[in-house]
Amino acid sequence: MAKILVAVAWPYTNAPVHFGTVAGACLPADIFARFQRLQGNDVLMVSGSDQHGTPIVFTALEQNTTPEAIAKKYHEINYNALSALGISYDIFFQTTHPDHKKVVHEIFLKLLEKGYIYKHEMPMLYCEKCQRFLPDRYVVGTCPRCHSADAKGDQCSECGATYDATELIEPRCRICNSKPVIRNSEHFFLKLSAFEQKLREFIADKTYWRENVYLFTKNLLDAGLKDRAVTRDLEWGIDVPVPGFENKKIYVWFEAVIGYLSASIAWAVMQGDAGRWKDFWYGNDARHYYFIGKDNVPFHSIIWPAILMGYDEKLKLPYDIPANEWLQFSGEKISKSKTKVSSIFLPEYLARYPPDPLRFYLAMHMPENHDTSFDWEEFESYANKLLLGSYGNFANRVLTTILKMDGRIPPLNEQLLGEAERELLSLMEHTIASVEQHLSRCEFKAGIEKIMALVHAANAYFQSAKVWELVKTDIPKAQAVLHVLTLLIRNLAIMFYPYIPHSSQKLWSMLGYTEPIRAWAQMHEPLPAGREIKNVAPLFSKIEIKSSAGSAGAQLEIKIPNIVVAEVLSVNEVPLADKLYEIEIDIGTELRKIVSGIRMHYRKEELVGKRIAVLTNLKKAQIRGIESNGMLLAAEKNDKLALIVARNLEKGFVLLEGTKGEMSIDEFKKTKMWVGREGNALCVHAKLPDGRSIVLRDAVPDREIDEGAEVR
Repeated sequence: MAKILVAVAWPYTNAPVHFGTVAGACLPADIFARFQRLQGNDVLMVSGSDQHGTPIVFTALEQNTTPEAIAKKYHEINYNALSALGISYDIFFQTTHPDHKKVVHEIFLKLLEKGYIYKHEMPMLYCEKCQRFLPDRYVVGTCPRCHSADAKGDQCSECGATYDATELIEPRCRICNSKPVIRNSEHFFLKLSAFEQKLREFIADKTYWRENVYLFTKNLLDAGLKDRAVTRDLEWGIDVPVPGFENKKIYVWFEAVIGYLSASIAWAVMQGDAGRWKDFWYGNDARHYYFIGKDNVPFHSIIWPAILMGYDEKLKLPYDIPANEWLQFSGEKISKSKTKVSSIFLPEYLARYPPDPLRFYLAMHMPENHDTSFDWEEFESYANKLLLGSYGNFANRVLTTILKMDGRIPPLNEQLLGEAERELLSLMEHTIASVEQHLSRCEFKAGIEKIMALVHAANAYFQSAKVWELVKTDIPKAQAVLHVLTLLIRNLAIMFYPYIPHSSQKLWSMLGYTEPIRAWAQMHEPLPAGREIKNVAPLFSKIEIKSSAGSAGAQLEIKIPNIVVAEVLSVNEVPLADKLYEIEIDIGTELRKIVSGIRMHYRKEELVGKRIAVLTNLKKAQIRGIESNGMLLAAEKNDKLALIVARNLEKGFVLLEGTKGEMSIDEFKKTKMWVGREGNALCVHAKLPDGRSIVLRDAVPDREIDEGAEVR
């Protein structure tokens, strides 16, 4: 019996967990853990809440509370939601737990003692306005590798590159938007360069890793590893256990991965056997699988193995890192910091719908080798046509047919089986072997596709065999056929169990089993003829996404305006149009032309050089033969009009990050914007269609205008 550690990426506790986290890490890990348990292996599935990241600090500021309160609040929300979805953690730990801190300190000090952690002065970004050093997530800018805008201070979300915040192009402080300066600060560094050769040896035989994981890791090693700081100038996090560093904290990327070990130790204590964790971390038959998103690959294929090597070479290193790509929504990566549609949050989904349809859809669309997209209408179709219509309907038709006979599993007379029945049984055996192979390789999408192919074949057979007529004309043949179909249903319940456990267990109980599904090998056991089937009911209910105004379907159409600072380059009158200007603008990434009806309020020379607020994701329009790509924003009240301009911001700065893809004027009108006071100054306030209320402090009217003026 192998010892299988299933290590699942730790979600930040700055918001409810979203579908991207579920599809990227939680669900594939659970499918694998459930399968390994069915295989008879000893499984330890660990995860928890990453509670020390700067996103928690920002959320606390937004909600006018403390990071501790935010961490506790969302830990409970996320744990309850993930549990309701059926994610079968053995422990869901917290990085704020004292036992986690104890393990982090022990590893830090051991690496320091061995010379793998050392002190070094480093240049850091310092905000003179906020009068503080800026941790990486307090900084945004342009990625120095792929030039993606709004890259984080330590890693680019688009290309996955890691770097120092000082390498960012045009960095800015996330708090006040000002440009930081560089100052030196003393920190501790992990000597990653010392592990380069050992890491090369470690990945030498890992060609079975997913191609994106293996090549990304190899490329990092080929480029040469740089030592990385493991402390930062932070107020929120784990203390540095060295005198003189009281005002610094251990960097979250270093301590969070240690959570896999600290959670394992805590789990063993909870079991009443404090040393049991060692079976999973030192045993010869132990294997570690890390389920993460692609942006976390370097932390698990390079940094975490280096920490383990430095701390104790006898500890098990990752066997596989089946990292997923991203689940997108409307073509954009789903993330807590960029969420535009509240209904992609798991707790909100579970308040309306059962867990298995979501598990099924995400498994069918799992982003294993490329990004995939979540679509509510497609989800509804999959839930109703495939899950309810094909699988659920097949099981219900078979079992209700048996109920109309004597309500017991029919006997099998193999002599009455024809070629069609034997082909179906052969396909079933082939599917069992194929799915087992796919699941052992973490190929979850391929596995569920094979199961659904068997469901479709079973439905086709049921129709062609006309079972409903057989029970009237040929009872012995009908019994043989229904025995085969019941055997098929029993095995489908087991194969589907890692994917949709709630409905699988429900179907299992209908077949008269009193114990839970326990083993993959149960598919090779004889089906007990004569056993009474019980409590037959539909496995699934119809999903109606657009059934109410508050449903997820109603939120499907939500779009958020993208508002960017643009510089006016030139202005020309539109011929035969007294109110219109043709305005050329620079939005930082490209030049555009917009047509605006402000000619009666502004002279051309007043506009050139202004830095104005522009809606950039508006659908293009033809106005008097001119293509207008965007719309400037202005406040209007009592026949007065004032342009909304940027206060001390460069062109290209994103005042409000909106959804990708174009929006219509009517969709834009769902966002309510007005001029209101923030302190003593007038600026733009907005009520977004997803329920958020925000203040654009640096978007101000360029002329005197009454408070409450509508912005359009």
